[in-house]
Amino acid sequence: MLRYKLVSLPKSTSTVPIITVPSTSYTLYIGEELGRNSVINSGTVTIAPQTTNGLNRTLGYTATLYDSTYVRLTAAGGGAPMIDQEQGITTVTGTSFTLTAGSKYLPASANGVINTTLDITGNETGGLVKISIRVVQKTKEIESET
Repeated sequence: MLRYKLVSLPKSTSTVPIITVPSTSYTLYIGEELGRNSVINSGTVTIAPQTTNGLNRTLGYTATLYDSTYVRLTAAGGGAPMIDQEQGITTVTGTSFTLTAGSKYLPASANGVINTTLDITGNETGGLVKISIRVVQKTKEIESET
């Protein structure tokens, strides 16, 4: 897996490109089965990164999800995800990314919460933003509070 990337910026670049996202922390909910075909809605969020100076428009971004056991990562404007089954890491390239909480129940040892990280890297600038992802087992008590 690519960890570091040396990037040459155009001579006209006067400031360091910075990747921005709407939030650097998201909470997604795993649904609770209520019946044979009924599930409380799972959480989904779409993240569309932007870069100052207008860079990363041509090659887009690469997103890496470090624990895809309970979260699915997909991309718009990119290719199919690369999944490392042993490590549970998913990497995908695109212009925006969608995270969807899975339908698996969290293990009892997790106490209803799993934390993971999503890294988004600019493919032209090498800029990086880290996003905290919290996956929560949704129960009827939590649903009534939200």
